[in-house]
Amino acid sequence: SEQKLAIGDAGGNTHVHLIPKNLVRQAGNKEMENMRKFLNREEQRVRYFEERRKALGALKEHMEKQAQMAADEDATTKTVVDQDKADAAAEDLYQKLQAECLEELGLKPV
Repeated sequence: SEQKLAIGDAGGNTHVHLIPKNLVRQAGNKEMENMRKFLNREEQRVRYFEERRKALGALKEHMEKQAQMAADEDATTKTVVDQDKADAAAEDLYQKLQAECLEELGLKPV
């Protein structure tokens, strides 16, 4: 009751191999059940990763929005602070120039 397999190659040689018994006899009803369980697990795994990808995408989007809002708030605050500094520097420069002009003209500061 041995099963044999004859294989021919491109060179015209024939090779005869014995087929192992575990490949000849049927594995029984358990094989169908095991494959069904395997496929169910794979379907669950795929669903889990699809849901996880969506959840992580939503989380990433939410975090990016928060970061953008924080950056906008910081930029607004920084703009106000920078504008105040620029105004102060311009005022100092103006006062120095005014003092120099009054000195050159021989006038007293007001």
